[in-house]
Amino acid sequence: MLDFRKSILGVAAIAMGFSIHAESSFFAAVGVSKRALPAELVEVSKQADWQRKSEDKAKLTEFHKMAGENSLESMVKEAADEMMSKFKSAGKTPKALLFVERIPGVTTFTVPDAGAKIAKTLMASAGDVPVFGTGGAQSYGIAWGAEIKSEEPSFIVMGLTGSDLDVKGYVDGGKLDYIYNDKKTSDDAAAGDGKAKEKIDKEKSLREMYLKKGEDFARKIPKMEKPGFVLFMGAIHNNWHCTFAEGMAKGLSKGTVMIGGVGQWDDYVYCNGEKFDGSPVGRIAITIQGSDFDLAIFGSSAEKVKYSREGLQKHNAEVCGKIIEGLGGKKPDAVIALSCVTRMRDSKIMDPAVMYEDVVKELGENVILFGNFCGGEIYLDKDGMLDSGGDRLVIAGFKGKTK
Repeated sequence: MLDFRKSILGVAAIAMGFSIHAESSFFAAVGVSKRALPAELVEVSKQADWQRKSEDKAKLTEFHKMAGENSLESMVKEAADEMMSKFKSAGKTPKALLFVERIPGVTTFTVPDAGAKIAKTLMASAGDVPVFGTGGAQSYGIAWGAEIKSEEPSFIVMGLTGSDLDVKGYVDGGKLDYIYNDKKTSDDAAAGDGKAKEKIDKEKSLREMYLKKGEDFARKIPKMEKPGFVLFMGAIHNNWHCTFAEGMAKGLSKGTVMIGGVGQWDDYVYCNGEKFDGSPVGRIAITIQGSDFDLAIFGSSAEKVKYSREGLQKHNAEVCGKIIEGLGGKKPDAVIALSCVTRMRDSKIMDPAVMYEDVVKELGENVILFGNFCGGEIYLDKDGMLDSGGDRLVIAGFKGKTK
């Protein structure tokens, strides 16, 4: 019989933090931690959910539940303390914190009020600063990290500072309904099947609703006065994020750049203590702007790249190369990177550390890397061109301006 308590207590979380050169007023550091799976569940975790036996699903769910209840605070504290050690070494303090928490592979459990509990622990280490983030169970996300394995619960936090750094959050709260119709349903509707037509009409109606919902949400976001971008995350998935993002692209001020990475339908968001709709489920848009850094943003799909180790390396190098090009040939000090988990799954490389190594190889071993693997990605460039879907890697790269 698997002893979950022994497995949890016998495994220490790992944490990593990185910092950039202190000549710039802009500064960032990252901390990453995880809960390692018991050996008995490692092979189970590698299977797709539909391949798992019911008893194995129950064991995995039980472990994640106990791990969450027993170690969330200590895991967050370890990552936060590691991040803060870098700030203290540089004689700086963060002005804003971003976090992502992920509990992959289960469908029913998240720690109650996880966002508020995480923020409280983070501020105990970092001080009374704005905190924004997302997390949840049954999320495709796994944090970027050199030692993070697929299906391991993981947590990542990034601290940012700058002389005029401005980070704010905007929330669209509530769970969204959705419906999918296959080609057969479309064909049946065209042939006069009344029930099939009802399904088609319902999806069309929801799409129109979420298109407008995305546009209305984006109009709440003020035009940025300094160089910056929008980071979008939260509860929407399976190409419906494309509809929502299309609406946002219409509602955002002209020239606004946005990247996004979404998880699942029940993901929670945390927006600096804001209360919304009586539930933590929702979507968050975080505006990050300041004049202490140069910024380069790029994203592209790997759909045309052969899903193999070599194909992924090529695609990772292409996106990273565009970031360096956008920074005038300089490597970034820090990046926010969002990548589709399907890029790993379809290439049979279910190891986030492999992807992490690719990016670090291109951007430099000292780059500060924040982000996670997602269920869908978004990239909106300054000219209003929107690219959204799955199989993508999107990156925002920061280069601190020296004095």
